[in-house]
Amino acid sequence: MDITPFGHDIFCQAIAQCEHQLEQMTLDLSDNLIRDMSDGGPTTLRHEQDRLRERVEELKQLHTQGVVRYPKTSDTTELGSNVSLQNESKTIHILLLSPEEFAAKPRHLSAVSTASPIGQALLGSHVGDQLKTPCRYTL
Repeated sequence: MDITPFGHDIFCQAIAQCEHQLEQMTLDLSDNLIRDMSDGGPTTLRHEQDRLRERVEELKQLHTQGVVRYPKTSDTTELGSNVSLQNESKTIHILLLSPEEFAAKPRHLSAVSTASPIGQALLGSHVGDQLKTPCRYTL
C-alpha cells in the first residue's frame, strides 16, 4: 500500500494518541476511579480498551505495510499532491490521501480520499483542468 509522507505522520500520531488513551484507561481502572459509575462503568471501559487495542493494531499494521511515496514534482495530480481548486468565488486547498490515510486523518485537515469521486477525478489531472463536480472547480 502506498502512503504519503504526511500519511506516515498521521498513522504515527494516531497510534500515539490511542496508546495514550489506553494508558489512561488502565490507570483509571487500576486506581478504582470508576467503581461508582452506573451503566456498567468498568465493563464499559474494558470494552473501550478492547476497541482501542484493535485500532492500535490496525494502525500499526497499516503503518508497517505502507510504502512512503513522495509525490513527483510535476503538474499531474497524484497521491500526496496538495491541490488548489477554485471556482468563480472560492479557492480551496486539499491534500490527496489514500483511503486508509483519510480514515486516520485529523478532522481539521482538508483532504480527500483517492477512493472518493472527487479524488478519482483529481488523480491524473493537470493544472488548468476543469473538474465536473456539483460546483465547477479548476485546478
